[in-house]
Amino acid sequence: MLSSIVASKTARLLAACVCPVVGAGTLTMAIARLHGVQASQVLIGCGSVEILRMAMQAFTSRTRHLVTAAPTFETPGEYADTFAVPIRAVRVGANLKLNLSTMELEAQGAGLVYICNPNNPTGSVLGAAEMGGFVERLGRASQAPAVLVDEAYHEYVDDPSYKTSIPLAVAHRNVIVNMLARVVPSLPNVPLRRNATIRLPDPAVWASRPT
Repeated sequence: MLSSIVASKTARLLAACVCPVVGAGTLTMAIARLHGVQASQVLIGCGSVEILRMAMQAFTSRTRHLVTAAPTFETPGEYADTFAVPIRAVRVGANLKLNLSTMELEAQGAGLVYICNPNNPTGSVLGAAEMGGFVERLGRASQAPAVLVDEAYHEYVDDPSYKTSIPLAVAHRNVIVNMLARVVPSLPNVPLRRNATIRLPDPAVWASRPT
């Protein structure tokens, strides 16, 4: 079996130097089937950075700030600095959990709210009920910000209250879920950087982004 795996991977190296247009479409459809969504709701990228950069460029501006936690995964904040986007970083609580009530207040007039769940580096988890209520309340605003839920570490969670936010992304047009696959099933412990964003927002949302 190992020899067939090696042969298969070696054969694919011949296409490694070209744009993976055909492979990207196949992967998109496979991800959509796995999560029970439409292929049009899936966007794949090369690792977290590409997805986060696109979200920052699409939804934030000098007049639509970024809301994030502190500490949390720092890449959105770094892009905010690069793009001259104002940042409102909300300190985590004494229990190291994200302070959703304060983030909700800071989200007024925001372009993007970044939620890393489970959070990196504190390891805290937001339950499904907490996330659902948070998204529901933000959605009532006249100019609801985009909410990017980064689930890059979701496979490590054993908290029974936790569930993926993909159903929220399907139900709410302003919610994006970023997920990361780290292993090839046939080769345990071999890293594979593949990110998938679930729920590509309506084109009208992108077109109406303030500058």
